Amino acid sequence: MQNFIKSFLIIIISFTAICCKNEISPKTIKIIEPLKNYTSFYALDSLPKVISQELENKATINELNLLIENYKNPYVKAIAIDVLINKDDENAFELFDKYINSKDSIVFRTECLRESILLPNYIFNSTIFSDKQKLKEQKENNKDKFFKILFNQENLNVDLVDEMYLWLPKSDEYYKIIRENIVKNKSKKLLRALSVFKNKNDIGLIKSFGKDSFIAIANFKDDAFLEMFEKYISINDNWEYKFALNQYPKSKTKMMYLKIENYNKVNK
Repeated sequence: MQNFIKSFLIIIISFTAICCKNEISPKTIKIIEPLKNYTSFYALDSLPKVISQELENKATINELNLLIENYKNPYVKAIAIDVLINKDDENAFELFDKYINSKDSIVFRTECLRESILLPNYIFNSTIFSDKQKLKEQKENNKDKFFKILFNQENLNVDLVDEMYLWLPKSDEYYKIIRENIVKNKSKKLLRALSVFKNKNDIGLIKSFGKDSFIAIANFKDDAFLEMFEKYISINDNWEYKFALNQYPKSKTKMMYLKIENYNKVNK
């Protein structure tokens, strides 16, 4: 009988421990309560920073992971991610790998600007642009770690590569993966990433995307692309077209601007 009671108590204690491990304390829930209705992070809003500090002081590692796993609101997830990374930077790479295909996005806004990034990109930015001294010192090394995880996936997340293209290391390995993916899948979302390498052998491939090529031309800025502006003059009011044209020296585009002006007079 005593053995039975002892065994029963062990089971109850174990069960209780498991249940507690999967629970977020009322104290932590109260801390994150103001974030539940967030639809963006506003530049002048100091509340997220206050909440982040409270979580860092009072929430457990397990609770922070549960907030990321269980809460639908991505802004709760984002703050929990910041705190986990500050506690231990190795958390950043585990989180990035775990949520690399997450469709959650984080919106940042000011009075007149608005930008949305995917949750895994938020993890990347939270680490790379951290104010923590250790993370500042390891910035380049950490950047490489993130991209190794990204390009080691069985199925490349093209949306994430496109968002992170500005920080893409100029690695032959990554270049090959990106180019092969574009050729195989005709993925225009990878054109900006391809343009980072500025390989003249890619000029024909970029041109083959026609009206969609200007997003890459803006970054590449090779004279071989100048003919594309006249070829697609009919879309000269397109933002990507105008932005790409504006990247060239005025000495090379003066005549093109005159042609656009004359075209618009006749056709508008």
